Amino acid sequence: MSRLPWAMVLLAGVGCASGPSMPRPSGKVSGTVVYRERMAIPPDTQVTVLLWDALGSLPASKLGETTFRTSGQVPIAFEVTYDPAAIVPDHTYAVRASITVDGRLWFESATPAMVITGGAPSAGVEVLVKRVAPPP
Repeated sequence: MSRLPWAMVLLAGVGCASGPSMPRPSGKVSGTVVYRERMAIPPDTQVTVLLWDALGSLPASKLGETTFRTSGQVPIAFEVTYDPAAIVPDHTYAVRASITVDGRLWFESATPAMVITGGAPSAGVEVLVKRVAPPP
């Protein structure tokens, strides 16, 4: 009996046993969203944090985004994940945030917070948002 068919069966079995593909490595940017106004936000407020390549235009340059509900007050912790393979070392990356109450925008970033490259942090990032609408 020839050894070739057994080798083919063995190789075919190895290919089938490899299982699902491994998850891609994930980078993350984490920090807090803050505002300086002396007021509380209502329970069940929505927070959105967006990570993008600041050299490009949105939405094409978006690398990650997180949207979540919070019942806490500032500082509001966040974490945005992204694919590290998408990072170009000489590009500039930034995050910005918004706070929405009952579908109405209350706060948003006036200035983006630089992250990841050029000595900018990936952790402990503070995103300052400013009031854009008076409370109802």
